[in-house]
Amino acid sequence: MSKDNELDIGAIIRKHQERKDRVSVGREDFVKLETGPAGNIMRLVTFHNAKSGKTELYREYSQHFDIGGKGAVCLKTFGEACPVCEFVNVIKDDAEYRKVANKMFPRKRYIFNVIQGGKLLILEVGTSVWEQIISYFADENYGNISDLKTGRDIKIIKSGTGLSTEYDVKVNPNVKPVKLPSEPKNLYAAGIVYKRSAEDIIEALQSTFTNYNELVNAGYDEDSAESTSSGQEDTTTKLSSEPADEWGSPAPEEDFIDEAIRKKEETSQERQVTRGALHLQAIHQTQQELQ
Repeated sequence: MSKDNELDIGAIIRKHQERKDRVSVGREDFVKLETGPAGNIMRLVTFHNAKSGKTELYREYSQHFDIGGKGAVCLKTFGEACPVCEFVNVIKDDAEYRKVANKMFPRKRYIFNVIQGGKLLILEVGTSVWEQIISYFADENYGNISDLKTGRDIKIIKSGTGLSTEYDVKVNPNVKPVKLPSEPKNLYAAGIVYKRSAEDIIEALQSTFTNYNELVNAGYDEDSAESTSSGQEDTTTKLSSEPADEWGSPAPEEDFIDEAIRKKEETSQERQVTRGALHLQAIHQTQQELQ
C-alpha cells in the first residue's frame, strides 16, 4: 500500500481529543447577578496564553439585540461580514427606520472568568461594569486585583429594573488569597455562547422586515463595499477558541493591565465622539421638523 493511502492514526487521535476537550457551556456556567445591597461577590481570574505569550483578563465582543426575537453576536467579532451591521448602515439615515437602527446598533459586551462559590464561572457584562472594573486596575492603591495571592474580591451591586438597572462595582480593600477550583472547565475560551450563521440572521431580518431585500438592494453602496474589501484594516476584536494554557498565572510585565487601561481610555473617547454625533443628528432632525 502506498503512503498516500495509509491511514493517519495520529490525525484521528488528535481529532478525538479535540472533541473531548470541547466545552459545553450552559446557563449554570454564568454568573446570575442578583439585585440588592448585599451585592454579588466574586474573584476575577486571568490566564496566560502560551500560544500568544500574553496574559488575558477578558474577552470583548459586540452584540446585536432583538434580531428576530433573539440576540446575535456581531459576526465582525469573528472577522466575518455582519448582515445586521450592513442593514443598519442602509437604514440609519432613513427617518422611518432611525429608531429601529439605533436599537440594532452593536453593543460592546465583555466576558470575564470569575471564582464564585468555589466554582469557575463566566461573568458577562456591558461597558459600564467593564469600565468600573478596569478603573481599579488603573488605581495604584489596588493594582492587579485578579492576582490569586495578592488580589482582592469584587462586589457588583445591582439595583433597579429594566432600562433603569444600574451597577456599582466595589473592591474589597483587604487582600485575600484564593485557589482555583480543581480541574476547572476552560470556560474562558468558550465564553461566546452562540454564534448564529449569516444565513440565520438574514432570515430573521427578512421575517421582521418584509421589505428587507428591497431596502438592502436600494441602499447598498457599491463604493463603500469596495473600500471595505480593498484591504482596510478591521480593528474589531476577533475571538480565538484556543484553550487556556495556564489559569491564574501572573503577567510578567502586567501587560494585560496596561492594555486594558489603554482600551478603556480609547472607549471613553469613542463614546464622547458618538455622543457628539448623536447630538448633532438630533439638532438636524429638529430643524427639519420645524421647516
